[in-house]
Amino acid sequence: MRSPRVQSLIVPTLLGMSVAVLLALLWVPQLFLIRSTNGKESAVRTNIRNGGIQPLLLTTSATSKDQSNSKAATLNPSPYGCTEVHQQDLSAIPLSNALREEQHFEPKLCNLQHLNGPLPVVLMSSGRSGSSSTWQILSTLTGQETASLEYSGSNEKANREFFATHQDAAWLEGLFCEQKKSSPQAGMVAKWKPGSIDVLFGMQGALETLLWMRHNSESVKLVRSVRNALDVHISGVKHKSDGTKPKVQSHCRSFIATVQKEACLKHHLVAGTNITLETQGLVNGLRKFIQMEEGVNRLLAALKIPFVSVTYEGLYYPQDGSASSWMRIFDFLGIGPRTNLTMQDVKGAMTHMPTHNDFHNVTLANYEEVRSVLENANLGHLLH
Repeated sequence: MRSPRVQSLIVPTLLGMSVAVLLALLWVPQLFLIRSTNGKESAVRTNIRNGGIQPLLLTTSATSKDQSNSKAATLNPSPYGCTEVHQQDLSAIPLSNALREEQHFEPKLCNLQHLNGPLPVVLMSSGRSGSSSTWQILSTLTGQETASLEYSGSNEKANREFFATHQDAAWLEGLFCEQKKSSPQAGMVAKWKPGSIDVLFGMQGALETLLWMRHNSESVKLVRSVRNALDVHISGVKHKSDGTKPKVQSHCRSFIATVQKEACLKHHLVAGTNITLETQGLVNGLRKFIQMEEGVNRLLAALKIPFVSVTYEGLYYPQDGSASSWMRIFDFLGIGPRTNLTMQDVKGAMTHMPTHNDFHNVTLANYEEVRSVLENANLGHLLH
């Protein structure tokens, strides 16, 4: 569902700079304080259901009201170390003044603040991170389920193609305007799989969409969700079709006919059991994915875009059995059940059925080989 293109807003300072240099500098490790987790792996391992990549507990503008006065923005332990990002480090990210300063965007298609209808929400996550299931539950608990579509594409290649022809934020503004009119009873709309930081920072349309979201942060909300990097990789392998067997459906819905539902679940179980995972390049691939996810978080923080950050594990496998991650999202959005929500309530709203094994030694035929490779790379805590 795409809106007509309108004349793009050009940021002269950005266009005069080398995007390649800026991207390289975003990763300079001296900008961030990284300390080793040697000797603490067992503690991190027990936290795996809280996320291979931990949620950001930071506020650049407002991830939560009680954190809004905090001077330090902190990243919880990541799969390859514990990274602390402080405000002075965020300010060191080499963004031009044109990006740091507030941009003014006049409403082009509608005034979102004054138009009745669902709250404009962007759920930003990578592929195979459970975003469709999360969106389904969030939208159900805030009014009615809305379509979970990948408007800019479901992968980096599709995002690049999309933003090659969408040079500004008109696509997202148009989507929100249309959904407010067509789904008045819904609570929230829209999700975005951005791909890598290269897309967000290197494609003009993607970057301008972020700047537009910052300008409209009072009426447009951003939810950032990440998932254990190894589980994302395994899910990708499971769903990749080699042409020799039927492709696994993305989801099994609870409301379909029993025979179809059982067939769907069985197909997922067979496809997701005894997978032989290629270990050559595995460590580099996982680290690259983790760095990409944390790079996206740092860019959002550096641009001072308010967002709430959660993990797939915290949403679906909370260590304390509570629905606190869900309530934190709703508290940030200002809609939905912000208190007294239970995991039983969450399961009651869920129509996407669980389709993966709980333990990697069941999922992986070469579990011991994978375990050895990951533990030698200090990534053993990704296993569960």
